[in-house]
Amino acid sequence: MAKVNVTVELEDAHYRSLVFEAERRGVPVESLVEQMTQRLVRKLEEAERSGTDHPISTS
Repeated sequence: MAKVNVTVELEDAHYRSLVFEAERRGVPVESLVEQMTQRLVRKLEEAERSGTDHPISTS
């Protein structure tokens, strides 16, 4: 499996929420963003497999 570095721009309020949650869990903010991104990719892949969304282009 390939890894990709990504930069994400977040609204200040959303970032503060992530910082609060990361501190509560004792994990880095980046860890939470990575988890959210992985869940989003899985949902997109599931939608593609089930034909309920537009296909993901890898071009």
